[in-house]
Amino acid sequence: MASAPYAITGIPTTRAPDGALPLRQEIDAWSANPANVDQVNLYLQALAAFQQLPATDKLSYFQIAGIHGEPFIPWDENTSPNPRSRWRGYCTHASILFPTWHRPYLAVFEQILHSIMQRIAAAYPDQELRTRYQTAAEAFRIPYWDSAQLKERGGRRSLNVPYLCTLPTVQVFTPTSAGDTIRPFETIDNPLYSYKFVTTQGITSFQDQDGNFFPFANAMGTSRYPPQYNSRDPTVSSQWTNGFVDNDSITEALRNLSSLGEDVYRSFTTSNYAWYSSTQQSNPPAPNSYQSLESIHNEIHGITGGGGHMSWNTVSSFDPIFWLHHCNVDRLFAIWQAIYADTGRYPDAWFNAQSAQLRDERGTWSIAAGSRENADTPLAPFHKDDRGSVYNSNDVRNWTRFGSSYPELQPWLPQYRDSTGEFNATLYRNDVVAQVTDLYSRVRRRVQNTQVPRNRLFAATQTGTQTFQGSSATAGGSFAAPPTTQGPGQQLQFGPPPSGGQQAFAPPPTVQAQAQSQGQPFTPPTTLPTQGQQFTSPPPQTAQGQQFPPPPTQQQQFSPPPTHQQQFAPPPTQEHGQAVTSPPAQTQFSPPPTQAFSPPPTGDSHGQQFTPQPQQQFTPQPQQQQQQQFAPPQQGPGGHTPQGQHSSPPPKKSGLSGLMSSAKLHFGEALTAGREAAQGHQQPVQQHQQPTHTPGNPGSSGTALATKFGGIIGGGIHMAQERLGSKKQPGQPGTRGIDDEPGQEGELSRGFGDMSLGQQSFGSGESLTYHEYDANIRFERFDLGGRPFTVHIFLGDFNPDPATWMWDKNRVGGIYNFVAGVQRGDGSACSNCETQSQDHTIVTGQVSLTNALLDDVEDSANGLNSLIPEEVIPYLQRHLHWRITDPNGREIPRQSLNTLKISVVECSATISNNPGELTQYGDHRVLDIVTEGRPAGKAAGDGY
Repeated sequence: MASAPYAITGIPTTRAPDGALPLRQEIDAWSANPANVDQVNLYLQALAAFQQLPATDKLSYFQIAGIHGEPFIPWDENTSPNPRSRWRGYCTHASILFPTWHRPYLAVFEQILHSIMQRIAAAYPDQELRTRYQTAAEAFRIPYWDSAQLKERGGRRSLNVPYLCTLPTVQVFTPTSAGDTIRPFETIDNPLYSYKFVTTQGITSFQDQDGNFFPFANAMGTSRYPPQYNSRDPTVSSQWTNGFVDNDSITEALRNLSSLGEDVYRSFTTSNYAWYSSTQQSNPPAPNSYQSLESIHNEIHGITGGGGHMSWNTVSSFDPIFWLHHCNVDRLFAIWQAIYADTGRYPDAWFNAQSAQLRDERGTWSIAAGSRENADTPLAPFHKDDRGSVYNSNDVRNWTRFGSSYPELQPWLPQYRDSTGEFNATLYRNDVVAQVTDLYSRVRRRVQNTQVPRNRLFAATQTGTQTFQGSSATAGGSFAAPPTTQGPGQQLQFGPPPSGGQQAFAPPPTVQAQAQSQGQPFTPPTTLPTQGQQFTSPPPQTAQGQQFPPPPTQQQQFSPPPTHQQQFAPPPTQEHGQAVTSPPAQTQFSPPPTQAFSPPPTGDSHGQQFTPQPQQQFTPQPQQQQQQQFAPPQQGPGGHTPQGQHSSPPPKKSGLSGLMSSAKLHFGEALTAGREAAQGHQQPVQQHQQPTHTPGNPGSSGTALATKFGGIIGGGIHMAQERLGSKKQPGQPGTRGIDDEPGQEGELSRGFGDMSLGQQSFGSGESLTYHEYDANIRFERFDLGGRPFTVHIFLGDFNPDPATWMWDKNRVGGIYNFVAGVQRGDGSACSNCETQSQDHTIVTGQVSLTNALLDDVEDSANGLNSLIPEEVIPYLQRHLHWRITDPNGREIPRQSLNTLKISVVECSATISNNPGELTQYGDHRVLDIVTEGRPAGKAAGDGY
């Protein structure tokens, strides 16, 4: 007898009196906050237990991950695959159902994980510990990874892999270890680093048209950037079998993406749901419809996978980082929904466009053949009750249905109420826009702060083919945010800690487990040893073994997440290319003394004693203006190699692991450096009021110092990091994106500009207009028969070795075709994939070029003096390039893609002096003269 359908209702939640809900938080901010140490501890234990459930369990990690693709079996449905039918799976990629289908998918994952956390919390032997952990579990919501958010790490702001994902092993405080005063921590494989398959039965390996083999059927661990499989190489074969994780390669690729934040911001400027939701567009699409949430999502899959699991849509969900990424995708979708909540004003902000409601001729297990996709289409296999009722997009339109919200989306805050106490939707929307502008629009920041004269940013030009041999286009949908009156939020400023108040930063866990006397329950200590102390037992944390003990026995408090401008500084990542199965040996802790618990002082880098400082208090400060800073260029004029230099591939560059040479980070060093940074390098952050503490809701404890210094998770880390060489060979260093070398605290490199919150005023009510340039990319999704590939966009010379292109400093951005083969080894096929292949479905993406062009305008030596089309067009003709690689970095000739078209679009972009108003883009013109006559370049007459 089949079991009843699993009802996906979200985590049971009682709203606070003001309507507040628990928040899904950014993982680095959340894990760096000492107040969340119990949640982090439970999260790691629960995720590990989830992954170890047998594959036959309907609620196992294997089966939940398998909903997304492999092994293509029905889930929670009284449906058996029809042996006479080839159509299988629940795939909704390149579909307007993409954002809504993944919402209940994320909810079922969170719901199961939460139930496991509750069981673990209830298993602690001591009542006080049980109560603490049950309280922590009640407020837990899954974290997200904002891959486009700049964070402080290693003395610079940059894009990074989540710190928790870089540790092969972690040490956790479990119900079993809780009663052991000698060995209070248990070392486990980090469930965020790699998933260890309990079985691979039913999973298919892939082989592309060139004969390259991807043996996922043999992979017992998920991989990120594995080496190309070679059955004759026992080392490579073993790495594929056990799983190989190279997080440094992900970080290096992210740091070169000067376009990523702007691409995210641009996606918010269309109110058309069909355009926003999916890469699939009508043929020919409008030139201003190329950017989408799904396209941005795809790019992160390509950057994160590197030929491993995240690169292939049918197996990507087995990698634990998938869930952090998709939680962020849902957050971006929710933010977009909040911006365009007024469907009376924005009628296309839902499934209203008939052109987007495509017919599925073949159907799936749950969608009848010939159905048209719309808001009522079942989001199978996700049930909203135990009677088998299936969710549709209308059901999940409100993201709070599943019991949580996001830091930018807290309409219950008093700042959104007018003088009568009523909720003001305009104030709320304006603030949401201001937050995403501060987070992502680096071009807007730079244009406002640049010293370039305005007549070099914008000039009226002739329209259409007369000047540019291109075509003009009229924007569809709504691209103009309504005028607003809301000013920017208050600023916060870091300062020296006050003389009293609650301790701001919990001391790190001690390497000596201590027991409380006089019959009190054991609570693990929270400090590291002084420098030079000997360890004998139990094992300490290392760079691969982070401890997450509970804090002192005071009542657990939950702090709100830091605002989006909060800076983070976790320690450097693990060794470059560390194999999953080879954690280093762990040194031993010394046995604890028997006296009552008292947190010992910690030593700084010179062995001196340090006294923990009290709670940091924040004082609202006036709006501050920050001067744009640019690093000197590393490349010669016009993007060519300067005289006297060589264009041959540069020397191999070390990855993140090369940032420190045999360096040991002690808590005292991190705390001292952080305190000095907080006093000497003040970084203003935007004030967003947080709800007061209520059960199940974050409280109001400050977190600035905790996230400012050292990236200390749960109270500290003691690590040793060795310099290792990188297997990558990036292109011309230091020209675009984030500088990959350590710098001063808060220093920004070229490509990202000044991201401080202060807005430069350029006149009351005055707007500022500049020329915006984008590379538009389109192709048939199954042009290569379902082979994934990346289209790289360069501005300037690049390394001739395709294996280095993902990390080349002149790579502006790219588009990833997130797909897998139509047919599997058994002859069955993904229904949606087969339909799209037969229908020659066109997908699109967009890469913003303006940020990179501003680099070259600011650096007059590069030969570009303005953003005026008469100068930019010949510049792009000389310096804009595009190339294609497969997930393993092998070049695919541009001529191989019969349907690929690259075009350049110029438009006017108008910035209001009001931060609550989105940049307005209009008068789009296709510049065929830039791309025609080149492989895959659009020419006049090609259509659009």
